[in-house]
Amino acid sequence: MSFPEVPRLSLDGLDELLEHYQIRCVLLYNRNPELQEKFNSSNTPDFYRYADTEGVLYFRELQETAIPFPASKEMLTVSGETDLRIFLDVGHQCYDAIRKHIPEEKDLRILDFGVGCARTMRHFYRTFQNYDLYGCDVDEAAIGYIQNSVPFIKATATGNNPPLPYESDYFDFIYSISVLTHLNARALDEWVQELARITRPEGLVVPTIHGSTAFEEVLNNTKRRAVLGIKEDEFEAGLTSFRETGFCWMSQAAGSENIDTDQYGICFIDDENLEQLFGPTFKVLSHTKGEIEGWQDVVVLQKV
Repeated sequence: MSFPEVPRLSLDGLDELLEHYQIRCVLLYNRNPELQEKFNSSNTPDFYRYADTEGVLYFRELQETAIPFPASKEMLTVSGETDLRIFLDVGHQCYDAIRKHIPEEKDLRILDFGVGCARTMRHFYRTFQNYDLYGCDVDEAAIGYIQNSVPFIKATATGNNPPLPYESDYFDFIYSISVLTHLNARALDEWVQELARITRPEGLVVPTIHGSTAFEEVLNNTKRRAVLGIKEDEFEAGLTSFRETGFCWMSQAAGSENIDTDQYGICFIDDENLEQLFGPTFKVLSHTKGEIEGWQDVVVLQKV
């Protein structure tokens, strides 16, 4: 059985496409009294969020000029489901959590480390002209989708181990959603050092981690452990490790055939271990517990 292809976009003409998208958002607002009652203006972050999540689901004129949705297989890999509402909403949550830490400078080089099918970076569509945007991932199919349909991202398929194909001190800002949350201790240490290599001095790296908030959730919720695919015997060993060392890693099924399952699973890091994990290469500027869905912590690091 053949399936319809995801529409392709080219960087040529993308400025014009974005302009049409923004105009259609304004026209949608102007003709809809319910939206006017809910939002003070069509030029507010709240309305942008609505248009880029709910609006693009229901209004064809927005879909025609928006970034095309990825295929269901790529959505399953990145989030374990194919509900576009969840995909767009969580992606925008991640975008909101990240963008407030981006310095107010133009032409910054920004990398999404573990970009997947651009669940987060697709939401840079409105402002892509302001940045030099990159994404990398081991999932070759997801990278293929980005190269064909999200052309404002310079997307590269990479391996499971360092190095990445970027020069040292190259990026001003790197973020990483749900990558360091899956690595064993060896891989975690190697990738932290690699992220340090490609970040410019005083540049920022903003990863998510599973901290004590997430660990308490799996500790007290057997259904959560089952959903995550954590085996009970492994969890008992992980619990001992977490209590003794402040770190544990357990195996977990991978969504992509390109992922090395010897180092991929799910890991938890005690709050007291952040300085040890990221130092001395990085300074921990902030740590917000459960910022994404009440589950993943967001850590802001600065290269020293």
